[in-house]
Amino acid sequence: MELIRQQTKDYPKVYQWATQEGLTHPEDTAVVFYDFDILDNRLDYLEQHFPANTLHAVAIKSNPLRAVLTHIGQRGFGLESASWEETVLAQRAQVPAERIVFDSPVKTQREIDWCATHLPDLHLNANSLAELSRLPAKSDLRVGLRINPLVDPGSPDEYNVSTAVSKFGVPITHWSDIVEAAVRYPFIQGLHLHIGSEMSRLDAHAGAVRKVLDLAKAIREARAKKGIDAPIAFIDVGGGFPARYAGGPQPDLSEYLLFLRKQAPELFTDYRIITEFGRFVQAHTAWMVSDVEYVLQPGPDQPHVPIIHCGADLLLREIYQPNGPEHQLAVLKADGQLKSADTWPVHLAGPLCFAGDYLTRGTELPRLETGDKVVVADIGANSFSMWSRHCSRVFPKVIGYSQRQGWIRVIKEREDVEDVVRFWG
Repeated sequence: MELIRQQTKDYPKVYQWATQEGLTHPEDTAVVFYDFDILDNRLDYLEQHFPANTLHAVAIKSNPLRAVLTHIGQRGFGLESASWEETVLAQRAQVPAERIVFDSPVKTQREIDWCATHLPDLHLNANSLAELSRLPAKSDLRVGLRINPLVDPGSPDEYNVSTAVSKFGVPITHWSDIVEAAVRYPFIQGLHLHIGSEMSRLDAHAGAVRKVLDLAKAIREARAKKGIDAPIAFIDVGGGFPARYAGGPQPDLSEYLLFLRKQAPELFTDYRIITEFGRFVQAHTAWMVSDVEYVLQPGPDQPHVPIIHCGADLLLREIYQPNGPEHQLAVLKADGQLKSADTWPVHLAGPLCFAGDYLTRGTELPRLETGDKVVVADIGANSFSMWSRHCSRVFPKVIGYSQRQGWIRVIKEREDVEDVVRFWG
């Protein structure tokens, strides 16, 4: 099955479609477009490549738009929440409790009790042995325990959560303590791991799953010796699969699945699998178009500096973090037609009041002028979900569409200044 991506020819077509439908407004100096066809493509792909009973819980933190969460739930998929607030988002998106996975390293007693009362079939992954004592002994919560397998997944340092000093999960070197806790708390039904994002060593991730399966076997044997009939029923393998922002095909899961089937074959036969993919599902689903407000010309030998209306507020990781994703760019004329001729090096600046707010430096783009529009591709994951209030600018309008089904509509209205004032109290 092919993994599809946005094509440059789609940008003017969809932008003009939205304009013809009256969905854009002069105040929309930046607009986010969300492609539900690409979301469905990724969901179909997961469905095709994993066993039928797999629960794919898409990470809310990658893209918390309520219309998107609702669509994922309506497709029969689940959601992974990293906070109580995200759990409520999943509930409000009408996703059944048994398809919500609650992961957080700082669950309060109040939050745990709320889940037990309001979402009794929820999957709740305890982050530590200490957290287990806060869980009700008798409830319908589907409890897992997060394990840190201490395996390097080849993730960038800031995304590697399987180090010896990680705040996530019980280190697997505490083997006997984990087994003892699993006997003491027979309500533990599963084991969870998530070792990092943007993984480059897929074989290492499969090795981590292997370690966790060996631990599950040890728990099963220890419980049997105590006469406890409480199997480990699910293994949550987390997410972390990378997305490709440069041109070319998107990496698929075939190699990853080969490693899993080779190193951990019983995962596919003896357990229910839970996944928590975020970036892999969402990265290519959305793109942004922003007006060029000014074009500064610092000097005869210096690149022009076009200033647009989204920067580090929307692309927090890319701008603040060295070696972040480099998004493909395109330029539209004021009427929405593609602009392609007469390229010129530019430093593309965002609107925020700090010196580092540049989307790219020295990049060749068609010669820009006030009124043109810059398209930033592949912003569906970890972009507007990380929206920054620095300089207190309003969050842009989001327009969802499906070219396959022939519909386009606003799925989130643009904020106005009163929304910002209310936010700051």
